[in-house]
Amino acid sequence: MDFRVLGTFEVWSGAERIAVDSPRHRRVLSALVLAPRTVVPISRLVDAVWAERPPATAGKQVQNCVSALRERLGGSGSITTDGPGYRLAVADEQVDWLRFRQGVDAARALAAGGRLTDAVDAVKAALSLWRGPALDAMGSPALVARAALLDDQRLDAVELCAQWQLTLGHFWDVVDELSACAVENPLREWVHAYLMLALDRRGRKADALALFAVLRERLADELGVDPSPETQQAYLTVLRDGPSDDRTAPRDAARPVPVPDPRPRAADAVAAAIPRQWTAEVGRSRKILHDLCCSWAVRPLAAGGGPV
Repeated sequence: MDFRVLGTFEVWSGAERIAVDSPRHRRVLSALVLAPRTVVPISRLVDAVWAERPPATAGKQVQNCVSALRERLGGSGSITTDGPGYRLAVADEQVDWLRFRQGVDAARALAAGGRLTDAVDAVKAALSLWRGPALDAMGSPALVARAALLDDQRLDAVELCAQWQLTLGHFWDVVDELSACAVENPLREWVHAYLMLALDRRGRKADALALFAVLRERLADELGVDPSPETQQAYLTVLRDGPSDDRTAPRDAARPVPVPDPRPRAADAVAAAIPRQWTAEVGRSRKILHDLCCSWAVRPLAAGGGPV
């Protein structure tokens, strides 16, 4: 049995796809797949099925869903009753998001050992498990946060792969792989930073500088913040470099280039982002209060002398 959440939710038994057509069944099984070998309380399964105002019979309906899923999966062995909830008994190899995580961990180990080419191959193999956004079209707000976390881990892996490819001098591959990712994630700074460096080394300095300008404008308009120091450093690297001679470089040119690594500075990046986002939120809150006060000032008074 193979459970897949890295895209639309799917269950496979060998080469045969098992139909799980009911939205309630898919949501219950998805919640169990996201917490394999862990007891998932019935209350959490109820939240996964009903976004709000669950019916009085919600608990019983979840139990009925589990019974139907056991039959669909070929017996009661996979989903077991355990105390206040249910447990999905599966091995890591049976869940695609666990295989993905293992693949990325293996790639990191290869990179730490200096085997960057093997690390790139390993992380690309892990990324090939993705078929679209995690739990795509599931329609359950309770599962959205976990799906977003998985999507973020995918972007982390994409950025790691780009970092290693830039270090190896594979600029052509980085541009091809990150261009669509930058469009899909217009506020993801590291994607844009690595794409800027790759564009520059492919002889497209003007495109690299324009990319930074667009990113800076989006961050200011949508979040009220400036690009991070690391992104600005990538921009300055492009700006200060002389004209690139990589326009005619072969696709496998192994010309190493210093590449910023976001991982050791992750805590610093978070610490820097918090005050920037807080400042933006304070500014928006002040504007809301100002507009509200202005509306009170011009509102007609009631007979008793107070605001209507």
